[in-house]
Amino acid sequence: MGSVRLGVDDQRRIAGLNWKSDAQFFANAYGRFSTGDIISLSGETGPDILVGSANLRPLAGITLVALDGDGYLRQFTLGGQWKPTSGVLKEISLRLRNNDFDKLFPGRDAWVVDAGASAEWRDLGVEGDSLSLRPAYTFNIAKQGRYRYHRPQGAIDYRYPLAENWRLVGGLTVAYRDYDGAYAGTGEHREDWYFVPRAQVIKTNFLRPNLTVTGYYQFQRNISNDDTFDYDNHVIGGNLIWSF
Repeated sequence: MGSVRLGVDDQRRIAGLNWKSDAQFFANAYGRFSTGDIISLSGETGPDILVGSANLRPLAGITLVALDGDGYLRQFTLGGQWKPTSGVLKEISLRLRNNDFDKLFPGRDAWVVDAGASAEWRDLGVEGDSLSLRPAYTFNIAKQGRYRYHRPQGAIDYRYPLAENWRLVGGLTVAYRDYDGAYAGTGEHREDWYFVPRAQVIKTNFLRPNLTVTGYYQFQRNISNDDTFDYDNHVIGGNLIWSF
């Protein structure tokens, strides 16, 4: 499988407010499973409004996804982020999404509630290291029970400075997904556990200032009471990030 991801973060002042926008393009192609080929274009935008000692950012977004060259998903988002300007709590976010699937995928249309938070502690063991926690919760209110689920999730990452301009990152994500229905041929509602241990090496100022290169490895393990959804994935890749 080959993939490409392009992201743009834009910040500018409009009407006296710091307006932040981001856009992402993602595509992948499989060598032996072309029906899984995906193209996705998404973006969010909204201003930062200083409220006391935090920035409140109302936002709106849209995502368009094509599967194997045909329409698949249109997603519209409204939400907000609350970001304190100091302290270990970095963000609390809430989003309400509307998923509108193509008619070839009946029962998947849904309202989705996403809530999350992040906290970070710095200089715990050595100068420049950090530990971050990111709990999250998703409730997908799909029309059919086999697509409707709750998903609590947690992620932890530790960043360690190896040398000047070098960092090592280790982390773990754990998620539990509880469905309201079962797929055909199974006798109980589907339940999944998802584990992702990961490691990443980051080199900043690579060849030139503001250019960052990373290499990473992930092991993805999904355990389901429906054997159809049991899988292991090994993911190895890299990123090249230019800030300007």
